Amino acid sequence: MYIDLREALNIASAIARFGEVVAGTKSEVSLLKYVRGVIEEVSDEVKIEPVPVTAWLEEYCYVEYRGASHRCAIQPPYSGYIDLEFKRNDVVLFTYDKVLSKELPEWEIYDRVVVVETPRDPDDIATIATFLSTKKPKLLIFSDPHETIRRIVVLNKLIALYEKAEALSTPVVVLPSSIVKKLLEEPKARVLSSSQAFKSYGFNLVARKHGTEGSIYITAHHDHWLSGASDNILGVALAIALYKGIGKEVAKGISTSLVLFTAEEGFPETINSFYWLVGSRHFVAEHFDELFGEMIAAINMDAVYGEKPRIATSSPILIGVLKGLEPIDDDSIVFDSFSYTQAGLPALTLHAFQEVLTSGTYHSELDVIKATSVDTVNVFAKRAMQVVKRLIEYSNRNELGEIEATLSSEIVKQGGVNLDVAEALYKFFKAVEKCSVNIIKNVFNTFIRISTKTFVDVDIGNRLGVREVTVLLKCLDRAFSIPVSGMWNVNECYRSYKFNISLLEYIICEVCSCEYRKAIR
Repeated sequence: MYIDLREALNIASAIARFGEVVAGTKSEVSLLKYVRGVIEEVSDEVKIEPVPVTAWLEEYCYVEYRGASHRCAIQPPYSGYIDLEFKRNDVVLFTYDKVLSKELPEWEIYDRVVVVETPRDPDDIATIATFLSTKKPKLLIFSDPHETIRRIVVLNKLIALYEKAEALSTPVVVLPSSIVKKLLEEPKARVLSSSQAFKSYGFNLVARKHGTEGSIYITAHHDHWLSGASDNILGVALAIALYKGIGKEVAKGISTSLVLFTAEEGFPETINSFYWLVGSRHFVAEHFDELFGEMIAAINMDAVYGEKPRIATSSPILIGVLKGLEPIDDDSIVFDSFSYTQAGLPALTLHAFQEVLTSGTYHSELDVIKATSVDTVNVFAKRAMQVVKRLIEYSNRNELGEIEATLSSEIVKQGGVNLDVAEALYKFFKAVEKCSVNIIKNVFNTFIRISTKTFVDVDIGNRLGVREVTVLLKCLDRAFSIPVSGMWNVNECYRSYKFNISLLEYIICEVCSCEYRKAIR
């Protein structure tokens, strides 16, 4: 197995030339034609699968003063034309801490231009904008200290509950802080922008090298806001290079699939508050039976940055298989691997998400290929090859004791488990002992599906930095279970775990005891 680093960098440079690639637009179609040409020769089949999406395009965004024009970024999915002239006394300036203190009377904001510094976590632009929009400003401007423009999706819903969502009626733009500083000194300025949202189709690309012993999926999302080098041009380039580098002799009869997802940054056809991972959620739903029956694991590539790749997975099986390749974190709702995890399928993402987030490059024009280090590509490629090697070795065994030990270790690491759940878990493992080796894999896919939950603190929207947490057999107080509507009582949450595990144990006893009797005849 070999990843050609030069080829990976050449692919990345070629993708960068397509510019911003938004799901459901012509640039996406052009990109996939290029990718198809790169991988068709080494594939047994290549398919392009349509996915209904809401597409979005910025036609232009500028701020003008003193006859000079400076580029801005309108935040998606705002749709319409803006031609807004304002005077210095129309503008108010707030820190983001002041905004979230909730001490701002509406009369200070109503029908005015509000300027706020971009928060440390740029995704919190959405939190601040959603709150301020309730006080009806005419325009929100975020001043970016990293001297860039960036795109963050801004909706009228903050929590990923699959509820219908809409763009804010208040337009939100991002400008470099030096431009904002000059703008605030001018007697008057003007903002001009045009953007549109429309129904369309994005496309997942699916390529395959056929084998007979299960399948490893290599995945990445191919859409990106603005420059998108780390998120996710490099991820796509490495996924393609890894797919091409896994020869059939290395995989020992295992199928290898490459899936490039649309609309990870985009919107489902009807926009809702869980707007991302559209392509991967669609793929898993459409192919679930096939995936459940044959899949060894999915390796997703995203947020390729720096020289310290991390592994994100919520599969206790994969945690055991990948021991020694730490750091390993829980899977996250921001990665396409979560679409598999949510369905109980083993998946992981190689990433450096926090580093991208804190570096100032996230979703910005600073995230360019020419700033990429060859060492970054090299360390991610090496870690990807190590993961593939472990998965190939693992595919030849299904050891219940190993899985049980890893699961126990993870439960201890997170501080134990509810006693009722522990009792149900004990009975579950006793039941699994009766199963034939061939059944254990599917049993554990189902177990992972019912035992992994993602939560977000109810404080989302009231303070910055609130992110989701994915946990195994654990309930969190004062939290929403994502993507299920409403706040769960912790006791009800644990009762749900116990019921699901007990039900699975009953089904195993009915099915596997029969298999057990057949085996000893």
